[in-house]
Amino acid sequence: MRNLIINDITLCTTLAAEQLSFREKVQAARLLGKMHVSQITLPEMKNHKADALLARTVASVITDTVLCAHVKYDGSDAQEVYASISTAKHKKLAVALPTSQAQLEFFYHLKPAFVTETVQKGISAARALCEHVEFVAEDATRSDFAFLCQAVEKAIAAGATTVTLCDTAASLLPEEFG
Repeated sequence: MRNLIINDITLCTTLAAEQLSFREKVQAARLLGKMHVSQITLPEMKNHKADALLARTVASVITDTVLCAHVKYDGSDAQEVYASISTAKHKKLAVALPTSQAQLEFFYHLKPAFVTETVQKGISAARALCEHVEFVAEDATRSDFAFLCQAVEKAIAAGATTVTLCDTAASLLPEEFG
């Protein structure tokens, strides 16, 4: 038997963040829960009061679905983020960082050595609060393989229970990604 895990990121998309009302976001989460998606991922908190209210509300309307919330990569907001999803029956914290040289330097202005150190901080802070912690390696398909392996190893050593490798650039076909 094969398991199909569906991680819905609808609420993370720019379109949803900008164009859906609070009520529509909650309604979307409720419908996703009824469809039995495996996980609903919330976006990184930017407006802490509004985003925390959304997270608490979504946590109250879903029952069998994992609610995943993003923590800043250094873990500085881990306690606040965890508090917003703490009432969810199934919860997970996620730390996302790019692992490709292109995204590291041009979008985040970070160096690889800083990333591996920071991954450990973020994952450790999240793991101290939550049993399930996900490391999301963004743009993994364009990453230097040795560096990607090092970042994943550091994340696992810090307590990540799930690792997600993203093809952020959408540059590979499924058989190439595998």
